[in-house]
Amino acid sequence: MPTVSCPVCGADFEINEKEFEDEVVCPECGALLYVLIEGGELRSVAEIGEETEEEEWEEEEEEEWDEWEEEEW
Repeated sequence: MPTVSCPVCGADFEINEKEFEDEVVCPECGALLYVLIEGGELRSVAEIGEETEEEEWEEEEEEEWDEWEEEEW
């Protein structure tokens, strides 16, 4: 059973899976983490952070475009 160490708070917790690729919440600090387990071995753990300014800008542009399309139709 692989032990995951939270990169945010350092808490250790286990995931009882041989194959796993998904988001999990740290039971200690509540950070959202991406965890990859292959063949019973922990391969990757990373914090899923806040959106970057570029991602926020892209979402705003997309919303404005959607609003414009609705007005035109």
